[in-house]
Amino acid sequence: MGIRQNRLLIFGAGVIGSVYALRFAQYGLDVTVLARGKRLDELKKNGLRYNDNGTIKQIPIKTIDKLEDDDVYDYIFVPVRYDQVESALTVIKNNQSKTIVTLTNTMGYDHWLEIVGDRLLPGFPGAGGDIKEDVLYAQFGSEKHQGTIFGEINGLVTERVKDLAKIFETVDLQYEIQKTF
Repeated sequence: MGIRQNRLLIFGAGVIGSVYALRFAQYGLDVTVLARGKRLDELKKNGLRYNDNGTIKQIPIKTIDKLEDDDVYDYIFVPVRYDQVESALTVIKNNQSKTIVTLTNTMGYDHWLEIVGDRLLPGFPGAGGDIKEDVLYAQFGSEKHQGTIFGEINGLVTERVKDLAKIFETVDLQYEIQKTF
């Protein structure tokens, strides 16, 4: 009997969401991207297109355009701009998933906690890039440059933090567990 694979949702198909979706998909993880409009159409039609050292490649990616309340994921990543986080969390609010990882820069989490409660796991992305003509150009942090940062608001290293660290190790991504927020 095999070990159950984590279900991952990337809530947003912009640059940061696409970068994480690409890495998770390249390593065969169960990843879905919530996208809308033209980006959703492009992902459905051509998969996730990306630049790999000057060669344009593509990888199939599961997509949804709406998150149902009973569609449960082990981790929902919210890689949106700071000014979009509250509206994204409001959409997720009634979903039954237990961990919501925000990947954005902020100070203070009180209002976000009011929306999604202790399911919130703050983070900061360790990736960047651009999307040009529906092709992702991106890179991750390295040992020399900042990787993805995440951790509990109270500074404890919980099982969900350890499990998330294992996911990052599986896909060969640099990370740092933040112990003070």
